[in-house]
Amino acid sequence: MSTLSLVVAALVVATASAIGATEDPAASQLELVRRRINNLELRLEEVNTENRNRQEERELLNDELELAQARVREIELVLERSHSEAEAVAAAAAELANELEFHRKLLEGHIEIMALLGRPGTAQLLYDGARGGDLEGAVSTIAVLTSGQVRLVREYDDLHRQRSTRLAELSRIVVTVEQEARVLAARQSELEDVERRVDAQIRRLEQSQRSAESELEELRQREQALERLLQT
Repeated sequence: MSTLSLVVAALVVATASAIGATEDPAASQLELVRRRINNLELRLEEVNTENRNRQEERELLNDELELAQARVREIELVLERSHSEAEAVAAAAAELANELEFHRKLLEGHIEIMALLGRPGTAQLLYDGARGGDLEGAVSTIAVLTSGQVRLVREYDDLHRQRSTRLAELSRIVVTVEQEARVLAARQSELEDVERRVDAQIRRLEQSQRSAESELEELRQREQALERLLQT
């Protein structure tokens, strides 16, 4: 290569270097902004994809939320019914207790009457009736007293059994209500967890989308400003 060719080549390289060194800073900034816009648009596509996925998940969570609410309402209705049953059983047990007390007093009075006959018991009535010429009346009185005592004892025992049954039923209902109350508390806690999870995911999704859209809008405005600057 001749000396002239070397000189020309050197001048070309120097000129290219000078052109590169004096490249417009606005053009470089515009290129960077456009790269950032491209990256951000890709990010927004990812956010939109995530948004669609989150919307599907949100629908599932809403279904879960409705199910939890339905479970809470179910337990509330069961509790209301159990409380009503417990109140009815308690009222019936109280009524039986009053009847039991009434029959207990009748039985005590009957026993006192029998005690007044003395040690011979009903035999004394027969003897006195025979002597007084009213044996039939004495026998009738003995029959009434005896059958009355048997009836009162049976009624007393029956009422006592009924009351014991009612009290046992009341105890069962109370235990059931306590268990159902614990289930209700657990399901309410479950409902609150679902609500918090739904709210947190929705907030995170909306915040991510707003952030990306805001940054993209700023970059596009900057891109337009740089383009106008380069055109002047």
